[in-house]
Amino acid sequence: MKKTFWIAFGCSVFFGIFTVIYYQFSHQVYSDYMTYLGLIPLVLGSLPAFIFWRKNIPAPGYLSYHMYFSGVAALTMASCLRGIFDIAGNSSVYQTYLMYFGVITTLLGVLLCTASLLRRSVRHEPSLDTEDLT
Repeated sequence: MKKTFWIAFGCSVFFGIFTVIYYQFSHQVYSDYMTYLGLIPLVLGSLPAFIFWRKNIPAPGYLSYHMYFSGVAALTMASCLRGIFDIAGNSSVYQTYLMYFGVITTLLGVLLCTASLLRRSVRHEPSLDTEDLT
């Protein structure tokens, strides 16, 4: 999870710099979606990866891990597109679909990760064998 933390942190720094540069050419038009763009990978990507890394929690399963971070990437790109469209004075229904996809995929990743971690904790509990009773 250390590598995941640094990748997500790098993405949030990149999108923060992207926002500052984009606002230089926006003719004083701003969008909340663009302003808080760097917080999505920071809060939804770096923070959980940091917690997993520092608490030595084993990485979740392959499917839940990739589903979660695909959802975070979709949310980040949907926010970026929405910010660009807001600043340009345009709109599209596709970024809304991407936002819904990101939310659903992120929530499914969280559910699968939780189920994976619960299954691991139940599996590692000591079992009550007949040999232990004698």
